[in-house]
Amino acid sequence: MNITQNQKNAYKTSVSIDYSRAIMEAGGIPVVLPVHDNIEVIREQISHLDGLLLSGGVDSDPCFYMEKTAYRKLSCFTWKG
Repeated sequence: MNITQNQKNAYKTSVSIDYSRAIMEAGGIPVVLPVHDNIEVIREQISHLDGLLLSGGVDSDPCFYMEKTAYRKLSCFTWKG
């Protein structure tokens, strides 16, 4: 099970240990993937996952899940992997 990370700055990301603990308590094996923009590596990484935990934050735009936002925005990035 992959856990998304929060980017602190250009050189540091973090994820709460609570996410890993919750996955392990549910019988899963948590994996935190490195942040990068190589699409081929990303495809290979996700091909090995059984699940994905989106840890939330301001970067999780509802348009990624075909939901409406509560505020006006300019655009929504979509990735077709």
